[in-house]
Amino acid sequence: MNANHVKRNLPYIFMAIPAVSIFSVFFIIPLIFTTKYSFYNWTNFSPDIVFSGLKNYKQLLADGIILKGLKNTLVFAILTVSIQSLISLPVSVLLNSKLRGRTIYRGIFFAPAVLSTLVVGYLWKYILSASDYGLINQVLLKLGFEKINFLGNGKIAIFSIIAISVWQWFGWSMVIYIGSLQSISGDLYEAASVDGANSWQQFWHITLPGLHLP
Repeated sequence: MNANHVKRNLPYIFMAIPAVSIFSVFFIIPLIFTTKYSFYNWTNFSPDIVFSGLKNYKQLLADGIILKGLKNTLVFAILTVSIQSLISLPVSVLLNSKLRGRTIYRGIFFAPAVLSTLVVGYLWKYILSASDYGLINQVLLKLGFEKINFLGNGKIAIFSIIAISVWQWFGWSMVIYIGSLQSISGDLYEAASVDGANSWQQFWHITLPGLHLP
């Protein structure tokens, strides 16, 4: 790296310093201390810090609740990302076309992503509540069905949370996909149309290979 290269990139380095500093203070340093103290037996109520090696990790792996939590986290991550991508991709292709009112639809779909987690939590608590005020259960009762405990039933709750997460962050994936779609040259589609390629062939041979997946 020569002096000219460093000088040219110096403004960008200075601009990155605040972000790197904040990230280091609130993430890197706590991570280092957390990792360090995970090998010790220590509480806030005792001044003694005793080295315990891998004992804490052995207890962690032996705890059935922890393992169940890890399993649920893995299921949540895989299903959320998969469903979100499968839904947002076709919607992005549609909203990147010459659809009338596409700007309005983009705003509507992206709106949940700007809501705070607290607002989303209260909103869906009202919608999914098993009480007499739960919106979905009110509809089910009027249709003659029994109530469903969406958030209290262990077999259903994780899928309810997945649905909420997909609803909130689907718009974010959509925006990333649309940005990626707009980077694909329109000349490719024009050339494909001239060659007689239909919409599905264009999607499969031009759109998908040209996407930068979120």
